[in-house]
Amino acid sequence: MRPHTVEVTIINQHLLKHGKMLNGKPVFRVVFSDDLTEKRVGVFNKFHGNIWVGQSSGVQLVPKYGYITGAWILEKYSVAPNEEVLDYDHYEPVYVFRDKNNNYLEPLLKVCEIIIYGILQPNFLTPEQELTKIEELEKKRIEHDTLVLEEKRPNFMVLKELGELVQVPSKQFKPVKKIKESYGNQKPAS
Repeated sequence: MRPHTVEVTIINQHLLKHGKMLNGKPVFRVVFSDDLTEKRVGVFNKFHGNIWVGQSSGVQLVPKYGYITGAWILEKYSVAPNEEVLDYDHYEPVYVFRDKNNNYLEPLLKVCEIIIYGILQPNFLTPEQELTKIEELEKKRIEHDTLVLEEKRPNFMVLKELGELVQVPSKQFKPVKKIKESYGNQKPAS
């Protein structure tokens, strides 16, 4: 018997906010692994107790998640065909409610929402990607500030590669007088 079916019903009602397919099925749903079966086409091993007695090919009703037992699963509707399954339900697993030691976890709406957010936000960034994006934005800000400074004070020019601000006569681009160095431990040039 599956535990906590009332809570899962509430979670599935909340997941409807992420939409339905044209056939009326929800895009996301939480199901119990042991409740689902499917008619699969293939070659199957036959056993008598624990003794293997051969193989048979054809269609057989098998657990959908034979490799996952006693667990809640967050599924997403998929339009990709699956030729090995007759009466394919079009749902694929995206998260199994188990911890790192394969212990049972109760399904939580917050966990579902975090996983769904990651799926629906293709621009979801890792910390390294966020840092790179911040660095790029900072570089663009410095370039913008440099342009603004050069427009408001045409007799100043920033030498970006040296990190210096120099005064130049208007309409010339040759440094004339060093105004300030931006490096903390270096001595200013005389």
